[in-house]
Amino acid sequence: MKYLFAILIAVGLVVPTSLSAQISASEQLGMAIEYFQSQKYHEALLLFQRLDKQYQLNPRYRAYIGVCYYYEYEYQLACKYLDENIPLLDGFAPHERSIYYMLNAESHFNLNQYNVAIPYYEQTLGVCYAREKGDVLFKLGSCYMLLDSLPKALDCFEQSLDNYKQNAGPNREQRMAQLETMIKGIKRQLPAPPDIELPDTAALQIPDSLLQIPVDTTEQSEIIYFDQ
Repeated sequence: MKYLFAILIAVGLVVPTSLSAQISASEQLGMAIEYFQSQKYHEALLLFQRLDKQYQLNPRYRAYIGVCYYYEYEYQLACKYLDENIPLLDGFAPHERSIYYMLNAESHFNLNQYNVAIPYYEQTLGVCYAREKGDVLFKLGSCYMLLDSLPKALDCFEQSLDNYKQNAGPNREQRMAQLETMIKGIKRQLPAPPDIELPDTAALQIPDSLLQIPVDTTEQSEIIYFDQ
């Protein structure tokens, strides 16, 4: 019903009882979006907070609030908004979702909640650009290292290093040198693999199956759900 009411207002089929207040809310929302797109997160947050108290913002714009809190270093509040709204954003573009996943992972990481951060880093890997995976794998490996899961950390760092070698980016050489040092340090801590007698490869039967290879902005009328 709230969706329908908002749409009817947009097409002029319903006359709201407080037209000036509704227009004012739409103007505030437009300003909040403009501030957000300009990376003026403090100003955007103030407007989004006001609108969220007066009306019910949709999950995408409540996620925007979480992003604003992240850039305000309010990681607890960033996690609150992003944890609540990320499951409701499956229909949005992959890279937009990658930003929400990454910032939520970073917020949990900054709160030393490494086990909670890991799934969000993993979700980021599934939807981010290829050139961004080196950064994500580096942070994922850092989580595993801080949790003393060194084999998993080593795997992430090695994948991260491979990605940096394939993709140019800022601080690339510095990050590669850092990764090489961390990989060497982890390898020194891991036990040496035992000597294993290799089987006679001529006697191995390979199955035939293994030889065959295979910020879009929603209409503002749909963003605020006016309570009646």
